[in-house]
Amino acid sequence: SANAVVYNLVITDEGNSWEKSGTEGTMFVVELEPVAVGQTLLPQACVFVLNRRGLDNFRVDLARATDCEDMNQLVIVRTEDEQVAEADAVGEDQEASGKVVGLWIHPDDKGGRDINASIILAAWQQCRSALAELAAAPAQENVPVKANPGPAEQLASGEAVAVAEAPQPAGRRLSITDLFGQKSGHG
Repeated sequence: SANAVVYNLVITDEGNSWEKSGTEGTMFVVELEPVAVGQTLLPQACVFVLNRRGLDNFRVDLARATDCEDMNQLVIVRTEDEQVAEADAVGEDQEASGKVVGLWIHPDDKGGRDINASIILAAWQQCRSALAELAAAPAQENVPVKANPGPAEQLASGEAVAVAEAPQPAGRRLSITDLFGQKSGHG
């Protein structure tokens, strides 16, 4: 999304309210490399807001979110535990940690707000359902699994690894050419 604003839920004796965090800018929903746990690959995804108001960017790990919902113009994400903020090349990123954050996504003519909200919810559901399946599965031996074994490794081990296609959320994937156009000629 071209513009998103991060809000924090403030809980007081007088009631709850939303307060701007000071982070707003371009928002990305990023699919990360899956994490191997035993014989299972767990999907990973995060929401990242590139802050145009300062050097502190925002990132929330959707695999660690206990709840995610689209409500009253905000996508609300509740994180489960304290996470340590990781350093960014430019500055420190703010990371949602053991709290509730709201993402206000700028609405546009093309339904971008609804599309982005559905992408976030689909990524969160994919992460959480994989965790639920792992918790429900019987205990397995701790055999290390490479997150992305190449074809040669799969053939050498004699195992064919079937990767289930995850349902694609609404929206479309963009290539670098789509984003920046293709150069015509040299120069």
